[in-house]
Amino acid sequence: MSNRLVPGFTPPRVPYRKAFDPSCGCEKRILKPPAGFHAMTTGRMRGDILRRPNYNHVHGEQRIAGLNPKKYTQRKDLAAGMTDDGIILHLYAGNGNLARAIYKNRARGHILVDRAVNPRLKNELRNAVVHEKSMDKFLNEDLPQITDRITLVDIDPFGSPAPAIKTFFANYKVRNPLRVAVTDGYANFLALNKDSERGQRNVRNLYLSTHAGDGSSKNQLRLLDNLMNQMALRYNLRIRRVNEAQKYLPTGSKTIYAGYQVTPT
Repeated sequence: MSNRLVPGFTPPRVPYRKAFDPSCGCEKRILKPPAGFHAMTTGRMRGDILRRPNYNHVHGEQRIAGLNPKKYTQRKDLAAGMTDDGIILHLYAGNGNLARAIYKNRARGHILVDRAVNPRLKNELRNAVVHEKSMDKFLNEDLPQITDRITLVDIDPFGSPAPAIKTFFANYKVRNPLRVAVTDGYANFLALNKDSERGQRNVRNLYLSTHAGDGSSKNQLRLLDNLMNQMALRYNLRIRRVNEAQKYLPTGSKTIYAGYQVTPT
């Protein structure tokens, strides 16, 4: 480990643990940081011991603003001016930090979808309906049955949102203005597979682009815009991007947050 530590922190004697490393077929010693700290293992901060932020005592808007200020600012800007006369659809709702912090009072009802959804959300959000099932099953079986007007859909997956975006527009007829909030971290996969023909093909198929490009955030935004434009052409819609933000981690990974305004023609 390096000598670059949290200011004012002198770590105690830290025990090592052994773990099997399949790359060499042997056991290696791995540093186990003290409670409340974590060791960076990749990126330019590799070797640093960093203090973990403690947000356990913070809830709602403060929590998401502290955990992810870029996403918080982008989503709040997209939701600005929304009235409470429609339904917000939360895809990959999970713990519900975004729902509670930003969307709570911006709809007359909420639909939350994920394999596991925070049970508190049903009591904290107005007219909340929870679907704990696979995303494919909800989008293909339940979404076509929804007759309420959806005013915003938040798509917040780990990895690419492209499959959910394509299936959503295939199964939901947009009759009124709709805002779409998207989280896209697929550029990290693209950066790792930029020289792989299979990786390039997967990206082209996901984003319906003739050119996969590199793993830069600029290219990832281009791919996402291209996918949304293809949805506009396919389903006779007008779609424009209204905002975006980018987050970079010390490990070198990057994530795009984008907001779109969708209107029927």
